[in-house]
Amino acid sequence: MLRQIDNSIEPEVIGVSNGVCQLEIDFNSLEMLRPVVIDCRVQDFIINQNKIYGLNFGGIKGRLMPKAKLTDIMIFSPYMFGFKYVVSEKFITCLRELEVSEMEYNLFSITLEGVTENYYLLFIPWVASEEVDFSKSMAYPDDEAQEEKKTYFKLKSYDEYDELMDTNPFISFDKICLPETYKKNDLLGVQAEVKLFFSNRLIKKLTDSSISGLVIPEKQVELCFNKS
Repeated sequence: MLRQIDNSIEPEVIGVSNGVCQLEIDFNSLEMLRPVVIDCRVQDFIINQNKIYGLNFGGIKGRLMPKAKLTDIMIFSPYMFGFKYVVSEKFITCLRELEVSEMEYNLFSITLEGVTENYYLLFIPWVASEEVDFSKSMAYPDDEAQEEKKTYFKLKSYDEYDELMDTNPFISFDKICLPETYKKNDLLGVQAEVKLFFSNRLIKKLTDSSISGLVIPEKQVELCFNKS
């Protein structure tokens, strides 16, 4: 079973009150990544995201925002497709002790100004929206997120979803249905959903290891899986 995870936005945890990011990455140090994850359209990223596994370089630099605290999971700027968090060595140790498949993530070392601990940019590939079974998923307008009863779109295919996004780009999900091949993943990113999904065993490991900055939202998007 996979559940959504999130990062803390509480000032007493992350140090900053902006609720957005704890650190800023030096834009110039991202030169090799930029064409694939920043200076491109989302569909180009989806097509080329496997190339990220072939990139291996150093020199990525960043600095904490004023008053920011170090946590094991940190959100950063600028926004990059497939990269949501900078994570600590302690976080990576949890992945390795559980022997999480290295096909589910990739790491790029980052040097943080004034910080001696090891930190990494964590890449988790996205499941493309084309792989979602929209006929078994449940999507609704963003502005109904707090409503008890929602107006669910009646979608039969990706093409219908794509057309809907042209006129109504602000859509949320209560359920997303994916191919069964993703059912055993420990780490999962989905193009149609902002938050990442982690397996129960990984969440337990991270929680037992007191990984800071980790939040498990009360409201969850349900994942279901089509049998192959």
